[in-house]
Amino acid sequence: ISFAAGDENPRAFLGCSDDKIDAVTTAIGDASLRHTLSFGIGLHHAGLTSGDREVVENLFLDGSIQVLVATATLAWGVN
Repeated sequence: ISFAAGDENPRAFLGCSDDKIDAVTTAIGDASLRHTLSFGIGLHHAGLTSGDREVVENLFLDGSIQVLVATATLAWGVN
């Protein structure tokens, strides 16, 4: 987030409209995840609910978020 903000474009990693990400993040239970998703950055770890993890996976796969911070287990399966 700091890197993107340094370029004066804090949503540089967001690959969808603000309206779409705002609609999606209202259903996210984890506050930190909600915050990072609004900048196009997803977090994926065992502490998230399965619903939150699924949302992050789908947003990354469809290009809506362009950065995914994940555990090694998930990273091996992400294309």
